[in-house]
Amino acid sequence: MSKGKVKILLILLLSLLSLDVSAMKFRVDNFEFETSKSSVYTNGVRLINDYSSKSDVTIPETVKYQGITYTVGEIGNNAFADNRTVRWITLPGSVYNLGDFAFRNLKQLMSVTIQPATEELQTKGIRKINNKYGNWNLIIGLSTFAGCESLQNLDFSNRNVFVFGNKVSGYDFPFENCKS
Repeated sequence: MSKGKVKILLILLLSLLSLDVSAMKFRVDNFEFETSKSSVYTNGVRLINDYSSKSDVTIPETVKYQGITYTVGEIGNNAFADNRTVRWITLPGSVYNLGDFAFRNLKQLMSVTIQPATEELQTKGIRKINNKYGNWNLIIGLSTFAGCESLQNLDFSNRNVFVFGNKVSGYDFPFENCKS
């Protein structure tokens, strides 16, 4: 085999080895989740899609799949983006990260409430978050609520919020094009 072909094979092999094959996706009720290696929880998951047509959505703190209980710590990028029916969302106290564009263009969304931080997040989790992000226990990604024209209420009580986004990166703050 020529050196060129060996080189290509090595590059392909290294590419395959670097893939994150450990992330598992699964569905519980109307939500799709993905395991998260970056979670502050031992069995942490990220909500990546909502398949319901409900106007009032409550995300559970934990979900059970194949006998394992997972803690919902993150709302993934674009998880609810462009949903036309959601008006109210209640997030569990275990959530510490709202991904980029997570609620983008939810034109009917009026209110988002996050429950008080769980004891585990206050003790074990916050230490991990502090080491990674500083003294914050809720991180809001780029343009998370962009285009949420009806948004009137955000209740993030008892949370130290860190907000990503700036004009330099090409993104506005999380509430870009919100009218309220």
